[in-house]
Amino acid sequence: MDEYNPEAPNDKVYKYTCRANDYFERQLYTEAIQDYSRAITAIAETDDTHFAALLHSNRSASYFKLKNWEQAEKDAAETIRLEPTWAKGYFRQAEALAQREQYEKAIDMYKTALEKEPHNMEISSRIAKILIDKDNTNMGFQVLQLIPGRDICIERSIKNPIQNRIYEFAQIMRNIIYVIVDTDTKHCIVVDACWDVDGILKFIHDQGYTLVSAVVTHYHFDHVGGSPPPPYDNIPIKVSGLATLLKRLPHIKAYVHPLDIPYIAQANPSIPANRLVPTFTEVTETMNIGKRTKVRFIHTPGHSPGSQALLINRSRLVVGDTLLCGLCGRTDLPGGDRRMMEKTLRHTLGSLDDRVVVYPGHDYGYEWSTIGIEREKGCLGEDLVGFDPRPTDSEKGARPGVQKRRSPAVESLQDQIDKLYNDCLAIKQDVDHWLEHGHIDGLYRFDQMVTAELKFLSKLRDSQIHQPDQVKSSNLCYLDAVHKVISQSHHVTAVMKNFSLKDMPIHYSARSMASVKVDVVAENGLVWIRVNARNAKGLRHEIAGMEEESDYSDDEGPGPVEEDSLAIFRKAKALLACAERHLVHFRKPTVVFAFMRIAPGDDQYVDEHIIGKLCNLGVTIYTKSESTTLPQVYSHHVQDPMTDKLNLDVSTVLALISELVHCPNVTPTMVRGEALQLQATQELSRRILPDLAKLLDKKQLYVTQAALDKLNSIISVVGGPNEKARYDYLLGRNDNVDLWINYQASDLSYLRLTVMEDKPTERFLQLLDPPDSLLQRTSRLNNGRKIRSKFNAFHVNVFGTGDANKMTTLTSISWMRRALEDAGLPGVAIVEHEPRSLAEQKLHKEIDFNE
Repeated sequence: MDEYNPEAPNDKVYKYTCRANDYFERQLYTEAIQDYSRAITAIAETDDTHFAALLHSNRSASYFKLKNWEQAEKDAAETIRLEPTWAKGYFRQAEALAQREQYEKAIDMYKTALEKEPHNMEISSRIAKILIDKDNTNMGFQVLQLIPGRDICIERSIKNPIQNRIYEFAQIMRNIIYVIVDTDTKHCIVVDACWDVDGILKFIHDQGYTLVSAVVTHYHFDHVGGSPPPPYDNIPIKVSGLATLLKRLPHIKAYVHPLDIPYIAQANPSIPANRLVPTFTEVTETMNIGKRTKVRFIHTPGHSPGSQALLINRSRLVVGDTLLCGLCGRTDLPGGDRRMMEKTLRHTLGSLDDRVVVYPGHDYGYEWSTIGIEREKGCLGEDLVGFDPRPTDSEKGARPGVQKRRSPAVESLQDQIDKLYNDCLAIKQDVDHWLEHGHIDGLYRFDQMVTAELKFLSKLRDSQIHQPDQVKSSNLCYLDAVHKVISQSHHVTAVMKNFSLKDMPIHYSARSMASVKVDVVAENGLVWIRVNARNAKGLRHEIAGMEEESDYSDDEGPGPVEEDSLAIFRKAKALLACAERHLVHFRKPTVVFAFMRIAPGDDQYVDEHIIGKLCNLGVTIYTKSESTTLPQVYSHHVQDPMTDKLNLDVSTVLALISELVHCPNVTPTMVRGEALQLQATQELSRRILPDLAKLLDKKQLYVTQAALDKLNSIISVVGGPNEKARYDYLLGRNDNVDLWINYQASDLSYLRLTVMEDKPTERFLQLLDPPDSLLQRTSRLNNGRKIRSKFNAFHVNVFGTGDANKMTTLTSISWMRRALEDAGLPGVAIVEHEPRSLAEQKLHKEIDFNE
C-alpha cells in the first residue's frame, strides 16, 4: 500500500501515535490499540480528518493482528468515511471481511482499493488469493497457513530464554504449518507441526476444529522438531514438534512416508513406533477428512528420500520443500538426490493440471503459486528454471511475476532491481540453509542484514517510481561479497565477529575502539577475513574521502599516502594487533583482506599504494581472480590447527577404548541404558574411530595425573576385558591388542600415553575463586560471577595443565568451551568430539564380537 504520512495536528497526538507505532513494531498490539485510541480521542478536538483516518487505519491493523475482525472492520469503515479517496481503508476492510469468510464483499472492497491504486500488485495478489479461498470453501475445505512470528511463536517469556531463541530462529526459517479443514464436520489435519505446538493447538481449538491426524511432508528438523541436527545435537534442547503433538494428543497418529520414518525415529526416539503410520500402503495411499475432503499422497523424492505432497480434492497441492514458488528444495542435504528431484519435477509434478494451486513449505516471499506459474516461470518448465537450489548466473530464473533479465545493454532500472532482488533471495536461502544445518557463530547478524535488504528491495521492486540513486543505495554488493567469502572458505566458525582490543591505542575514527570486527572467521579460527566490496575506483574515492566525482584522473590517484593517515591501514594494524591477543591453539590467526571486486592490474595506484603497503604490514591479500581461489592465498599459512602434543581428557580415552566403537554394528537394542542406546544410534550414523585416528595421527599423547587417577578408578569398576586391554595398550603395559579393529591406522607406535604432573595455569586456578569482592564481581576474568557449578578442581587440573603446557586438549564435554568463554577465558585450545562410554559390560552376552 502507498505510504500515508500526514503531519500530526499537535504534540499530544504525535506523542501517542509514536508510542503506539513503537508498540505495533514490537508486536504489543493491545498496548498499541490503547495509545491509538488516546490519539483518536485527542484528535477529536481538531478538524484534521487526514490524520484521524490514519489513526483508524492503524488501529484497524492492530485489531487485525489480534484477530478481532469485527473491530478491525469498524475502524476500516471509519477510515473510508474520513478519507474515501485512500485505498488503505478499503484494503483494511477487505482483509477483515475475508477473515470472516464474507468473500463477495471482500472482493468488492479489494477491487475498489485497486481502482484507487491500479498498479498495486499486493492488492491484485490478495484478490487472487481470496478467489482461491472462496473456491476452497465451495469445495468443502479450507487450507489455513500458520507462519512463525505472524500466527505462532509470538508469546515470549523472560522465564524461558531458550524458547525465546527458538521462536526467533523459527521466524528466520519462515516455515509454513498447514491446517487442512473439512468445513462440514470441522475435522482437520495438521501438516508439519513444528516450533510451537501449543500455539498450533490453541489456534485449532479457538477455531472450533477437531484435530484427527498429523502429516509430515519430510523428516527435516524444521518440519518435525525434536533434537537439532549436527552440530547442535550436543545442545540439551528439544524443539516442539511432532513428538510434542503426539504426546499432547495420544489418540492421533502421524502419516509419514516409510523412507523418512527412520530419520524421524532417530531424531525423536520418544515417539512410539506405532504412532508413525507409513503412507503408500493399500490403505494409506489416500486419506479422508470428514465428508467432502479427500487427500491423495504423492511421493516427491529429491529433497529427502521420503518427501511427499498432499493433493487435496485433485486441485490443491501442499508440497513441503519440494517446490518453493520459483525454486525447488535443496538436494545437497542428507538423503537428497538431484536426479530424483529432476524426475519429481519433470514427471510427477510436471504432469499435474496447470490450475492446481501450490502451497510451499516456506514463505520465501510467496505463500502460494500454481502449477501453471511454476511451469512458465519456475521449476516445472522444459529447462527446469530454478532447479539448482544454488543456480549459476546462467541458470537463474525469475520468481513468479518477475520478468527474465534482458541483455545489459538494454536493461532498465526495473531489470536491475529484479536482478538484485533475485540475487538477494538466493543469498537468503543459502543463509537459511547454513542456519539450519551448521553452527556459525554470529550468522544471525548477517541473516538480519540480508533480511532487511530483501525487504528494501521488495518494496523498491513493487514501487512504480524508480530513481538511479535508489539502486545505488542497495547494500547487496557488500552482502554478496561476504556471502561469496563464506561459500568459498573452509571450516567457517564465525561471521561478523567482534574481537576485544582492550587497552589498544588504535583508532578507527575519532573515538577509541574497544574491539575490531572480522567479517568471516575461517579454518577453525586460524584465518580472519576482512571483506572489501568496492571496486578500484570506489576504493580510491573512499581513501581520498571523495564522492563519485573527483579532481584527479584515473591514472594519477590521490597521491602518496601515509599509513597512519588512512582508515584502511589503521584497521589492518588493529586486526594484526588483535590477532596477537587472540591465539588459536597457541597460534596467531592469519589476517586476510579480500578485495572481491578488484582484480590485479585494475588500478596501478591501488596495487602500489594500498595493496602493496597492506602486504608490507603483514596482511595477506586476495583479489578477484579466475585462476586463484580465496583458500589458496592463505593455505600456506594454515597448518594443522592442533598442537603437536595433545592432552587427552578422560572422556577421550574412554571413547578410544570403548567396545561400542570397536564392536561393529551395535544397535541400540543390544545395549542397556538410555545414554548408551543414544550413543549406539550415533555410532551407527557416524563412526568416530576414523575421526579420532585423524586427530591423533603423528601426535604425542599426554594425560594429566588427575585424569589418570580417575581413569584407573573408572576402568577398574566399569571396564570390560577388551576395554581394559586397550587401556593397558595405551599405557604401554600390553602390546598384544589391536586398538584399531575397524580402522587401520598407518602407524600405531604413537598411540602411547605419557603422564604429566598437574600444573595448571594461574588463570585456571582463579576460576575457582568466589566473587567475594567488588573488584572480582566486576572484573572481566569472571564476568562478575563464578564459572558454572559443573566446573571443579578436576577440570582445572586437566584443562589448566594442558593450557600451561600449550597443548590442545581433546574432550567430549560439550559445555566446556562455552563455560570458559563465559568465565572470561576465550580461545582455550579445545577440540570436541562425540562421547562414547564404556559399554562392554552392558552389551548383551549373545552378541558375537568377532562378526
